[in-house]
Amino acid sequence: MRAFAAFVLIAITPSLCAQQADASGGVTTARSLLTYAELTTGPQPKGLVPNTAFLPAADAADATQPFSGELLIPEFELQSNPARIADGLVMDRDPQRFPAVRLGFVSADGELLPTMRDIQLTAAGRSYWDIIVDPGRVWSEPGDRGMSRASFPFVLMNRLEGESHNGVATFLYDRDRVSGLVLQVMQQTAPYYLTRLFSAWGHTPVRYDARAVPERDTVVALRQRERAARLPMADLTEFARVHPGVKLERFDGQGIADDVVISGILDAGTIYTAGCRTEAGDFPYCESMRHGVWSVTKSLVPAVALLRLAQKYGPQVYAERIADHLRVTGHAAEWSRVTFLDAANMATGIGSGSTATDPNDISDGYLAEVSGYDAWYRAPTLAERLAITFRESAYPWGPGRVARYRDQDPLVLMAAMDNYLKAREGAQASVWQMLMKEVFEPIGIVHLPQARVTTTPGEPGLPIGSYGLYPTIADALRVAQLLQKGGVHDGVQILSAPGIAQSAGPATPAQFRSGEISAAGEVIYAHYFWNVPFRDQACVANIPSMMGWGGNVVALLPNGMTAFRISRGREKWDPTDMAVAAHRARSFCAGSP
Repeated sequence: MRAFAAFVLIAITPSLCAQQADASGGVTTARSLLTYAELTTGPQPKGLVPNTAFLPAADAADATQPFSGELLIPEFELQSNPARIADGLVMDRDPQRFPAVRLGFVSADGELLPTMRDIQLTAAGRSYWDIIVDPGRVWSEPGDRGMSRASFPFVLMNRLEGESHNGVATFLYDRDRVSGLVLQVMQQTAPYYLTRLFSAWGHTPVRYDARAVPERDTVVALRQRERAARLPMADLTEFARVHPGVKLERFDGQGIADDVVISGILDAGTIYTAGCRTEAGDFPYCESMRHGVWSVTKSLVPAVALLRLAQKYGPQVYAERIADHLRVTGHAAEWSRVTFLDAANMATGIGSGSTATDPNDISDGYLAEVSGYDAWYRAPTLAERLAITFRESAYPWGPGRVARYRDQDPLVLMAAMDNYLKAREGAQASVWQMLMKEVFEPIGIVHLPQARVTTTPGEPGLPIGSYGLYPTIADALRVAQLLQKGGVHDGVQILSAPGIAQSAGPATPAQFRSGEISAAGEVIYAHYFWNVPFRDQACVANIPSMMGWGGNVVALLPNGMTAFRISRGREKWDPTDMAVAAHRARSFCAGSP
């Protein structure tokens, strides 16, 4: 095992693109950035380079050596703009430091495949960051003196939060050595504890532990399954060409263009998008770009898990009581009447808001300090979070009557469903394993990183459920497709069709007023979905939507399309502007204009 003097660059800052990508994702010019000399000896980096520099140059060929082993990156101090990423430690960790991490890879079929696709926790050291790594590419170029070149996308994130910081890395390698490693992070979703959008950069030595990887065949087979199930992507302008008369000028609404990471429409199995936007040009691995979607997680994880349980064990699962599956340590009488469906509707009757309900404000009491939210958010274990949740007061109206939005309730439901499943299927069962094996994998989702809270030492833990999911846009859209088809995939009823209709259909007594007002009226809440009214001349429709902090939206449109927007800033949650374009393409109402 040998290594060059190596360096790492991390950056989030505006930059001009000097190299141009062609339609195949390569670079149309010979390499002028991130050259052999720059990767092996420096000089010290000062900021971003265009993302195209992380792709093969025009004179690239196949890799001349395989890659097999680990890259070892030590923890190191980042330089940043502003000078400090945060004013101090965040949850007792330092966001100014890149984490120490061992990243395992194998190369196959021109790709660089991570051996670990879940969240890699970096408990050692002081860094605030954990990391997710996805497949990249390997190739060779004439100027690299016989070495091969690789690049891969990654996400910096924190195990207790819900945002993503997207980056890409590149390095040279041969059979037993690597050059310097160059990375840059140039996009993100909306932060919470880290309140600033920041740029950062730095350098550090890295090492290559070249060795055989026992799980290589499994890694390659899973990647082949993933590629076989991919959803094709096309430019959003192609959607307008396919559907004459569609106008895209207001697709993202007004005043938020700089905050949008990716937006578009899924139509007939194709993802139409304007691209994965970053400060250094389009993200070079758009299909693999993962997003911290915050509360979109609620619709994709606990909502789907409950729909799966209802399909397996019948609609009576909705009436299961939380207290029958969890040890309630406070307000036992109030919790004794709360059902699984109450928790899914944010109608547990527990919370710290006011008693004003006409009109109702679904966010009344949300994040209130009196609720102990900050302590709950920081707590790493399920036991701690449940204890804090069960200390909170009850409203006078009881469960099932008024919706009050809380992050605590989805985690309570996840824990109760997990225990319910164990009681039905044995101690080895878990709600997350059920979701992966019985829902996500059948529809083509092979890897889906999810932040967890600790349950039993040595166990993977329980997904938070409220936030902390890191899907690609295709992952989210596959779930949306399943819901659009009434829970049926390849002729198999995976999710409860009546449950989907109850959560995503016209307003019913099982749905709840939110007090949120869209362009066409009040939004109704049910089963972790926001039902947004839509009106265009004589056409009146309902748009069930997944929504998350920072303006993340996945909207199930009445014409079978799905609109989506991932954003890093303002709370632009209303999907109406995207819906108008889809409605013009294919009317939401038969016979309407």
